[in-house]
Amino acid sequence: NHARHSARDGRNPGPGMVKNDPLEKTGIPREPRQDPPRFGLGAKRQHVLEKPIMPDTDIRKFRDEVRTRLREIDNPRLSATFAVRVALMALPALADRAEEKGFLWYWRQEDREKYLLALCRAVQFGASSSIDFAMISAAYAAYAAYAAYAANAAYAANANAAAATAYAAAYAANAAYAADAAADAANAADALIPSMRQELAALSRDTEPSRYLAQAIELPPALMGLRERFLMEIRGIPSFDYWADWLQDRYDGRPQDPKIIEKTLLLPEEIAAQDPRAINRYLAELATGEKEQKIKRVRAIFIGNGEAGKTSLIQALNG
Repeated sequence: NHARHSARDGRNPGPGMVKNDPLEKTGIPREPRQDPPRFGLGAKRQHVLEKPIMPDTDIRKFRDEVRTRLREIDNPRLSATFAVRVALMALPALADRAEEKGFLWYWRQEDREKYLLALCRAVQFGASSSIDFAMISAAYAAYAAYAAYAANAAYAANANAAAATAYAAAYAANAAYAADAAADAANAADALIPSMRQELAALSRDTEPSRYLAQAIELPPALMGLRERFLMEIRGIPSFDYWADWLQDRYDGRPQDPKIIEKTLLLPEEIAAQDPRAINRYLAELATGEKEQKIKRVRAIFIGNGEAGKTSLIQALNG
């Protein structure tokens, strides 16, 4: 058995080489994909997503179908937008078998929040088409690299749906790999294929990417329950309710505030270096405007009387 997206099946131009790979300049070593056999001896069936497993040849045909359609449309920004919507469709597969084995059972306990944040952030970068991508490419690449690590860890635990979802997230902002993201989503849940085909059929060269991105995302009925389970599980992790709200807004087609988007993506270095819960709390404050209010309070205190403001300044900085 060889990796599903090896050099022979079209993702990599050659052994060890990925053209325009978002992980290339991260400084984080790229691990090889650890794809277990998807059918035959050693294959694992998914629980909520359980159906006859699609043969590799069918996945390749679907990827080629998507690639052909995106070439016809010939709009890289639209391809990238399609890729992020596909990743959003696939994310609920992370909750597969959660009721039996616990949420994110396929990752080590100490890695779960880090990997979940990486996937969510990679998708968030992809869902921010109004931002100049050159400004955020390094930060995105770091999250994409960790999303790829998360995928390999899930494959090692024979959690194929979760691993395929993680790969879809890793490439969510990369137009060059939009067809591969669709193939990964199909691996996560083949029930998504009709939805992806419907989206592709509705696209044209003149489709405005930002309007397309803002449309509600409709999942097939078979996956609606899994989506609710996924959002519920996320809310159960301290500070991750921010992500449950953000994802729910994307599924419902609620618009994003461009000013908040930019602040959300370009985190201060001292924030980006903290643990996932601290980052999530910061993002939540940005989303609700609390962070801006704190900054205004600090500015007001600096303008005020020197010694009298010290206590108030400390209180403001500590929230």
